[in-house]
Amino acid sequence: MTDYKLNKECSRCQHFLPFKMPQEIIDATINGKLVIFAGAGISTEGEMIMPGTLYQRIAFELNLKPTSPNLSFPELMTKFCRKFGRKKLIEEIFSRFNNIRSFPELYFMATKFHRELSKIPQIKEIFTTNWDTFFEDECGAMPIISSEEFRVFWDLPERKVFKIHGSVSNITTLVADKKDYVECYKKLKDELIGGYFKVLLSTRIFVFCGYSFKDEDLRKILDLLQKELGEFTPYFYLVTTDTGIDKSFLKKYNVHPIFTDATFFIHSLKKRLIRQKKIIAEENFERCCQKLHEIRRIHDKIIEENFALKYPISIYTLAYQDGLIHAFERMLTWNKTGEYCDFCRVQGLIHLYNNILSERTKERRFLEVSYVQGYLNGLLFLVVGKRGQKIMPLYYLYKEELSCDYEDYVRILDERLVLHKGSAEFANRFVSKNKIGQNDLVYHHPPHLL
Repeated sequence: MTDYKLNKECSRCQHFLPFKMPQEIIDATINGKLVIFAGAGISTEGEMIMPGTLYQRIAFELNLKPTSPNLSFPELMTKFCRKFGRKKLIEEIFSRFNNIRSFPELYFMATKFHRELSKIPQIKEIFTTNWDTFFEDECGAMPIISSEEFRVFWDLPERKVFKIHGSVSNITTLVADKKDYVECYKKLKDELIGGYFKVLLSTRIFVFCGYSFKDEDLRKILDLLQKELGEFTPYFYLVTTDTGIDKSFLKKYNVHPIFTDATFFIHSLKKRLIRQKKIIAEENFERCCQKLHEIRRIHDKIIEENFALKYPISIYTLAYQDGLIHAFERMLTWNKTGEYCDFCRVQGLIHLYNNILSERTKERRFLEVSYVQGYLNGLLFLVVGKRGQKIMPLYYLYKEELSCDYEDYVRILDERLVLHKGSAEFANRFVSKNKIGQNDLVYHHPPHLL
């Protein structure tokens, strides 16, 4: 199947080239065996971000033609450092990043790849030669720069980004000039991160994004791998818009090209996973955000009108709504990590909270049952579909979810004659004992189980 459509997030991609998604990439993603290796083309050096690249900016400062074919990136940075000093180079780098962060439009464009990738939780490992912190900020990835960090964090379950050329979060780690490059690739060859990289190469599928066939970084990395692995060098996928194929390059480095925009590639992969019910569509989180605002408004109104004093059983609605609010808040807070995009994981959480609900019900812990039911419904909201989301109950009496509007809820509280006797008696005692509704004291369930 060929991928043709772009969503609103991708609609500003400059290069829209239809392509056929390799089944191997889909299978590798589902099995957690896809690794992304990202270059500057998917970030601050993309063609649509700034009028010129960092390379062109530095060349301008040196009064050189920005298209000078004789100077590689590290050679140009070395020349600049010799003339102006390394501090000045760092200032130029930070100025560029700060400028992008200062304008939401530029930041949006520079991070569109990262936002698409963030919603694929099965992609847990990212390697990059980029200095920026976009994978950390937009994908919730844990940065690993040094072998010391690798020793401590390599086996944690969180998504990780291995920053081969350092990070602006630690300027001493930046790899820019020739000396830096020599030291960097020596470490990649001899130290732990490099060893882990080679292990992944033999067990995972690698996709390079944000590089062209002429990119020196890409060639250095592939040269190193070829030298280290020899005839056992695996093949790689390279997503690029550079259609000037050098067949000798493809053959030499065992590269399979995919000609399309990198963001569109990730977007297309995400859509395939949604269709196979491996991840949850982003529209569900947008509706989750809308529903959260609605629940908060109702919740605040119930508190402001001091329902607990007049209708003690309304504390079950408050506990239930607290559960809903906390579920939605957590899902939205961790949305960038993809944690709640994983369909199977959410189903597992639903099963877990169903068990907790049964336990709390047997124990007759009325407020806990209400809270857990709310949290459980918050999780269900992600998987029940648009119709189910629309009719999700916003009010609750013990063991009774109420799909009604505010006026009907008040009428039910006013007119209800038959209640769950035990829960009604508990609510009366609880409100009276804790003086709920008096002296501005309100009921609130904290975001954890009691």
